[in-house]
Amino acid sequence: MKTHTPTRLAFNYTALVVITAFMLLPFVWVFFGSFKTQGEFLSNPGAWFPESFQIQNYVQLFADRGFGDYMINSFIVSGVAVVGNVLFSAMAGYALAKLRFRGRGLVFPS
Repeated sequence: MKTHTPTRLAFNYTALVVITAFMLLPFVWVFFGSFKTQGEFLSNPGAWFPESFQIQNYVQLFADRGFGDYMINSFIVSGVAVVGNVLFSAMAGYALAKLRFRGRGLVFPS
């Protein structure tokens, strides 16, 4: 078994942190952009921080656009999918572990 030196581990973790930060940058930019007014966003789209933070976009999103209803619907659909997957996976796992069936040797070679 190959062991990793502390220097190698430090390099790996540093590389992972840098790559993660690089991949999260667009999400951070969009998050800060969501606090800009439309005019400010269109006049200087590359700016990272808004001149003044506006939460009007979020107020409009939840009050006028009904985004809360969409979120509740998404939670219900994903919750039903998770519960269904856990239920059927548990049943399949029990069947594979406890029942003897033809072809079991192909599924679980010993």
